[in-house]
Amino acid sequence: MSNKAPWEGPIYAVVTPFNERGEIQFEDLRQLLEIGLNDHAGAVAFCGHNGENWSISRKERIEIAKTVVDQVNGRVPVICGVGGSSPVEKIEVCKEVTDCGVDGVMLEPPYVVATATSDEIYEHYEQIASAIDLPILLYNNPRRTQINMTPAIVNRLCQIDKVKGLKESTRDFGQLSETLQLCGDKINVLVGPASMIYPGVLMGAKGFVSSGPLEFMGKGGYELYKASCERDHETAKALQIKANILYKTLFGLGTWPAALKAGLNLLGKPAGVPRKPVKPLNEKETAMLAERMREVGLL
Repeated sequence: MSNKAPWEGPIYAVVTPFNERGEIQFEDLRQLLEIGLNDHAGAVAFCGHNGENWSISRKERIEIAKTVVDQVNGRVPVICGVGGSSPVEKIEVCKEVTDCGVDGVMLEPPYVVATATSDEIYEHYEQIASAIDLPILLYNNPRRTQINMTPAIVNRLCQIDKVKGLKESTRDFGQLSETLQLCGDKINVLVGPASMIYPGVLMGAKGFVSSGPLEFMGKGGYELYKASCERDHETAKALQIKANILYKTLFGLGTWPAALKAGLNLLGKPAGVPRKPVKPLNEKETAMLAERMREVGLL
């Protein structure tokens, strides 16, 4: 049985623009959303790791959700990231953003419970799903949560009716392939790492939610997805190599998402600065990033 939601193609993981005082710049957020939509985003995800969700209060999340829903205005689905370990709090947050008009929520496992068993993970999601009215995009990112939702765990989670998709960010292509084999006909599996978009789509992934291609390459991110779907291998390989260079560079400079924001600012996209304690890239790091961006033709 299929649980799939209409989440596919390049999904734009928008950053949260802060000024030097840590204040959210809502007009800049609106501008970033328009840029992403113009670059053929199939959906918008906000308050994820790109959006520094760890630093955002519940009140701020509501304000961000209202802004995103208003600006997108039904043109594509809108997905709100909801982190944390307490299912009760997650339910409360999900209900708050439901009232704002979002189309789905992206939920991580209970990351403080780093040794959570398969049963505990399942019951965590089941408790949330039974209490909310939104479809769920699972988010597997063990580098951040210390919990790896294996293909077997994801396959079990597919039994929950509201689970409609998965953002798979393990950087393990074998795990992505196995998850696609087990679950690809049940939910929409989306690639996380930018280095796996082309091979992931060839294996059956329905799109990507990753850091770099759509945010940096603009329509090039959409062209990478399109070429992969159409088996235009030469075009897809060339664009994937560009995405790989950006991906390696972004994760090699500063603390996430400092490099992502610095690069967007270099492109004239108003990403602002990271929220403390994360520091912006220094002058040397920014110069290194600019050089890599020139190498792939972005500057």
